[in-house]
Amino acid sequence: MLAVRDAGSLGERVPLILWSTRHATPAAQSVMSELLASHGYVVAWMRYAGRDSLSPPFDNVSPQRKAEIIDAHVADMQAAIRRLVMHPAVDSTRIGVAAWSYSGEPATLLVQRTARVRALVSLSSSVFTWPYRPTLNVTASLDSVPLRADVILLEETGASRGRVREAPVMLDRLPGKTFRVAFPALAHGNFNVLEGLIPELIGVTAVQPWSQSGPGARGGYQTAVLSVLALLDKVLKGAPGDGSIGTMPDVRRSGVPTTGVSFVRHGPGRGVAVTMETSFVDDSVEIASDAWRLVGNVVRPASTARGPAVLMLTKANGDRRVYARLAGELARRGIGSLRIDLRGHGESTNLATFVPGLDNAAAGGERRDVAAALRWLRAREFVDSTRIAVIGASYSAEAMADVARGGHPARAYVALSPGSLSERTIADIDGVGVPWSIIVSRNERFLRGVVAIVRERSRTAVVTEVDGNAHATDILVAHPALNASIAEWLATRLGR
Repeated sequence: MLAVRDAGSLGERVPLILWSTRHATPAAQSVMSELLASHGYVVAWMRYAGRDSLSPPFDNVSPQRKAEIIDAHVADMQAAIRRLVMHPAVDSTRIGVAAWSYSGEPATLLVQRTARVRALVSLSSSVFTWPYRPTLNVTASLDSVPLRADVILLEETGASRGRVREAPVMLDRLPGKTFRVAFPALAHGNFNVLEGLIPELIGVTAVQPWSQSGPGARGGYQTAVLSVLALLDKVLKGAPGDGSIGTMPDVRRSGVPTTGVSFVRHGPGRGVAVTMETSFVDDSVEIASDAWRLVGNVVRPASTARGPAVLMLTKANGDRRVYARLAGELARRGIGSLRIDLRGHGESTNLATFVPGLDNAAAGGERRDVAAALRWLRAREFVDSTRIAVIGASYSAEAMADVARGGHPARAYVALSPGSLSERTIADIDGVGVPWSIIVSRNERFLRGVVAIVRERSRTAVVTEVDGNAHATDILVAHPALNASIAEWLATRLGR
């Protein structure tokens, strides 16, 4: 490995690996970063300059403060990605985030909130088993906002503090490819010591026995960094083989200890929810609308018979992942679904990205997207085209109503915070006899007028107000029990 200051252009775009931010210690593993850079990756990290930047997040601070710190990390990394994808060496379609130890928590949140991230490298990270942040319920959050990226998990699994790390059950339930490399000869903390987190450098004189280094640990770290390289080549470059270092054709492996290292591929869970244990198929799809490539997920219940289905539409500046739990609830009731990113949102950004308040290629045209999605859904062999419902959120609620007037009516509608609902749509609710469920937060002040008009003019629309000020699909995250309530309401109107 040879570093060159102010190196010239590569002449091609290559994958980007961004290190997740963390407190008190170096942001990135320099040895691993140099290895990745020498094998065709752009590697980046930043120094977190916020308040409490030198204090680990598990120190004696309030849960609210811990949440604020980690949310600030996520925002910093999102800003970094927006900047880095403009670099001429970066391929914006191949982005991974690498996490070390407790930086796995902000990394997981980043991947959940950022659709363009395709891989999560979790190096000795506890996020899937026992998070440092008590306010982060990983199991519940992965049901409401799934972790769609491929996961690369490396762990020292030797006993430390009387505890042996075992593979988390949820690894077999994540939707993407998930790889776990276990090092039973190493104990948690060995990676830190090997990388250069030498106790003397941070003023620590008494060292836990489980964090002592040695020849076996040094060899283990060499295997670890090469394993990360092999797996990233697999998931971001499409390298042949299973992703293990034994299949790497171009890396000198002389002296690399591979015996006693466990390499296992888990999942994908194919839509098996983490908490609900429900079996159904959840596939990614693409739908053409104008010149846009709309990306979505279609759920097929276990039954092969034709049945009802629900189309779920994003809010402005949102994406489809928030509907994953609702899709599972519908599948439990024998109802299929299609959740889709409208143009400019989530992964449907091949022509432009939606920016609130700006007139660009992603502004407008959502009605054509809704019509295209309905046509696609009605053509599926598992869908009864006479029993389709639509869920709209914020601006897409009016779009779904307008599409119905254009010749694509549905059997039932759910509107989450429909601030743009027109008087014509409100008048049509009773006129066409199609049931509507309107759900808003009590503290959404700009929706009070819409709620008042609906209650005054409609005898059939059901208006539900929930506590708080969450808007549109954020209501489903703030009130997860609503997913089951909405699914049951739709099942009654569509027929199971």
